[in-house]
Amino acid sequence: MIKNVIAKNGKFLVGTNENYGDTVEIKSACLKNVKKICSAFDANDNGAEPTEISTGPDPAVCQYDPSVITSNC
Repeated sequence: MIKNVIAKNGKFLVGTNENYGDTVEIKSACLKNVKKICSAFDANDNGAEPTEISTGPDPAVCQYDPSVITSNC
């Protein structure tokens, strides 16, 4: 769970490996210059970068309501 976090200057706040069963719940976050809030990836075990398969709210892997994200940090 992510709660009361301030994140600045990043590619995304959180990433999950959907095929490994990862999930995340975001309760509150303040973001400045963060491109994506939550991205789901298809992870691998060979050391290569995982493939991004989705981004944004998803009840299966990226659980949050956009209203809990602010930029007034």
